[in-house]
Amino acid sequence: MEASELPVSPPRSVGEPGVEEARAALLAARSVATRSGRAARGNVARAALAVWGVVWLLGYAGVQFLPFGLAWALWVPLGTAAYALVRYWGREETVRSGWEAVFLRAWWVMMFGTTAIMLIVIPAPFAVVALLPGALWGLAILLYAVVADDRALALLGGTIVLAAPLLRMGVPDWSPLLFGLIGGCGMLALGVIRARSPWR
Repeated sequence: MEASELPVSPPRSVGEPGVEEARAALLAARSVATRSGRAARGNVARAALAVWGVVWLLGYAGVQFLPFGLAWALWVPLGTAAYALVRYWGREETVRSGWEAVFLRAWWVMMFGTTAIMLIVIPAPFAVVALLPGALWGLAILLYAVVADDRALALLGGTIVLAAPLLRMGVPDWSPLLFGLIGGCGMLALGVIRARSPWR
């Protein structure tokens, strides 16, 4: 091949970034997007996790030790208080990405859907009725974590989902209490960690 036939790179106009400059700019943009995403996820996966972790600990302890009707009635004030606290603390968040409204709508869909499924299986054994809403909650956490690319939250949701059938088969009599401890402590711990270090 003669020298005149060798491929020649098109001339780069003045001010046009080269390959290395473009690569560095892309990496910087990805870093900003990652940090922004973490901050935005913190709005719905920090205070909310800690509050609902406490609700799980108290609620599933009630399911274990209180009569059926009283145990489920306990969830009404607990859930109402948790919702009010999360909404109140959410007013102080400075990062608004649009995820918050989407998450809230999905949360309501999950809550109503769980209630409908519970009504279907209500003749089932008590342990099944107790574990089902929590397992669906864990599945909702897992799906949200996959969409938001949140590995720690995905691990939490997956643990909750797997804990439900394992406890049901292994220790059915104590499964509500143990399930509440696993899920509640996991949410509380992750919420506190993210409150202290928002970038995790």
